[in-house]
Amino acid sequence: MTQMTLCLILFILTLIGFAVGSSYVSITVISLISMMVMVLTGCLEPATALAGFSNGSAILMASMFIVAAGLNRTQMVNKISGYICRVSKGSFTKVLAGYVLLTCILSQFIPSAVVCFCIVFPMAQAACREMNVNPSRMMFSLGITAIGDAFTTRRIPADGYPGLEELREVIGRHDVKFSNLEMTYHHLEGTPAAVSGGTWAMAEPRCLDDMKRYGFNLFTTANNHTGDYGEGGVLATIRHLRERDMVFSGTGANLAEASGYHQQLLYRRH
Repeated sequence: MTQMTLCLILFILTLIGFAVGSSYVSITVISLISMMVMVLTGCLEPATALAGFSNGSAILMASMFIVAAGLNRTQMVNKISGYICRVSKGSFTKVLAGYVLLTCILSQFIPSAVVCFCIVFPMAQAACREMNVNPSRMMFSLGITAIGDAFTTRRIPADGYPGLEELREVIGRHDVKFSNLEMTYHHLEGTPAAVSGGTWAMAEPRCLDDMKRYGFNLFTTANNHTGDYGEGGVLATIRHLRERDMVFSGTGANLAEASGYHQQLLYRRH
């Protein structure tokens, strides 16, 4: 039996464990058992398997969830939530606005969204208990649909194609629909670069309308084809995206715009 076959078998068994065994054993335990078996069978090197436990982000997230669970067991959280409920005079809208304001203030001093969430979450949950309100009214899940590269070279027929509506239905099931635009969109408004990302990728800007037609609403433009047509192609693509009010990140006229423009668009839209 090859190592690849063994890895696939272990992967399938792990998925079955998640689907069936999670009713009896936590997913964490199943994951750790799977990791140990992969190490023992040689599918993973011990250093690779344990690398995640020394990752700073993983340690931070685990620590903050522990802190949040601890805070949730103390009287401090109950007292703060009780005070907030008294100040709001029983108005759920005021309580919600207060927590939004608190989160905004904390985010100015704490760069990690995870840390802010872990601080606010136990207090918000306690406030919901105090007001006898379902926590889902204040805290709700965010569904994400994400695909890989969108290498669009031609328009979708006006009357669609077999399976288009079914595909749109799948994409549209969640709130955020993300795609990587592996293409520049312009009318030869840039100069072909000396070196491409594999080929010189360019499509007419109206292909962007088809991405919206599929239902995608969040995009990245930073990839190996971004500079295929130089600065002119980058700026032209940005212009066509903006004309269609498409939320994106990854490119801009400068570094600050490339990393933050999508946030400005989101603030403007919401």
